[in-house]
Amino acid sequence: MTSRSSFFMTLALAVSGACAVAAGCVASDPASGGGTGGAAGPGGSSGGGSGGSGPRPGSGGQSGGGSGGKSGGGSGGMSGGGSGGKTGGGSGGMSGGGSGGSPIVGSLPFDNCNWGPPVFTKLDPSQLPPGGLAVDNVPQFVSIGFDDNAFADGMQWVLDLFKGKQNPAGTGNHCTFDGTPARVSFYINSHVGITSDALKSLHARVYADGHEPANHTDTHADTLMQNPNVSVWTQEMTTCNDYLVGLGVPRARLIGFRTPFLQQSEATFQAIVQENFKYDCSVEHYNDGSGFIWPYTLDNGKDPKHTYMTPPNGKYPGLWELPVNQLSLAATGYQAITGLDYNMWVNAKMTGDQVLETLKINLILRMKGGMMPDAAPNRAPMLVGGHSDLYSLLNADANAAAPTPVLERRAAISQFIDWALAYDPAVRIVPSAEVMHWMQAPVGLDGTKGK
Repeated sequence: MTSRSSFFMTLALAVSGACAVAAGCVASDPASGGGTGGAAGPGGSSGGGSGGSGPRPGSGGQSGGGSGGKSGGGSGGMSGGGSGGKTGGGSGGMSGGGSGGSPIVGSLPFDNCNWGPPVFTKLDPSQLPPGGLAVDNVPQFVSIGFDDNAFADGMQWVLDLFKGKQNPAGTGNHCTFDGTPARVSFYINSHVGITSDALKSLHARVYADGHEPANHTDTHADTLMQNPNVSVWTQEMTTCNDYLVGLGVPRARLIGFRTPFLQQSEATFQAIVQENFKYDCSVEHYNDGSGFIWPYTLDNGKDPKHTYMTPPNGKYPGLWELPVNQLSLAATGYQAITGLDYNMWVNAKMTGDQVLETLKINLILRMKGGMMPDAAPNRAPMLVGGHSDLYSLLNADANAAAPTPVLERRAAISQFIDWALAYDPAVRIVPSAEVMHWMQAPVGLDGTKGK
């Protein structure tokens, strides 16, 4: 277990680039350091409990229920420096307010789709696709969001991994992402004042490569866990947004937010609305065996049937929630773990083969069913939280906590990406922002528009 003081020392050295000389951070895109280690944290809530943060063991399911408690028993277990996150490939989203019906702004690899105005600005939680579209006529989205992004070699590995990756060709309809580049999201901590120029260049490369840059706060500080002060959250969000805009990301593209540790307060969501984000992906949703939940808006609050007794408890009209769905550990869906790679690698101490099998099972469950006899497949988006720092050779804290070697971790993720793209012609690996984009104006694989 890593103490907070040693963790933040690791973070300061990495982000400022001190590891470049000591350990050879420079790879094909020279970039030094920048990362959080990720203390495993003592304990954490198990089986249900409150919304589990990154290092939550997450025995999952519905058992435990209750309010749980902070991950790591309140002393913080940072998941490689934060909670998961998923999305990539350009942000998209609306340029105006969440429920205002403004035209949807496209994103780099997907600008060829003329989305038009949103069809849905309000949508209740559901296990069915939006717009009356048939299950077998909707894309099977896989969206991976990488949090923190502070170690250069880990981040560069992810960026390089997706070079040349392509979604299935389909009929060539860009509104269902046919043949578009497979892309992900990066939920970035800006760490203004200590981020090296080399690491900044990698953060800038996210947008240049067609992925989605998104907001994960400036500092990722322990003091943010369930912080009740709106002004603290708005300052963190604004600082990170300004940092990304300074790297060349248009402000209109910054539409997504994930809170550190998956630990939020009502103030977090008040700040999300004030800062004009269009979606959040911080609320953990558990599996009850009846099928996964599609994204929805918080007009009537979070889904009461599949979430824990933690914030948010208010209503936030027009704000989309992209669920942090638990990862089922077997085809039955009865055993589950928080849907972040940290929980697999560090808490569950899985091998590469086990992580690969877990990811495969969760895609198959969505496409083929199998949780319960009456649980038909529903193709709900597979939203997975990642941490590029867990794929860094230089992240000493994480590498001490995760017994599986870094290269084996990398291989498992790479093999899953290739397997998913070949598994079924309906699979589309896109950023979270594009999932939200599609939810606003859903289109079937045959071109049918949802109503």
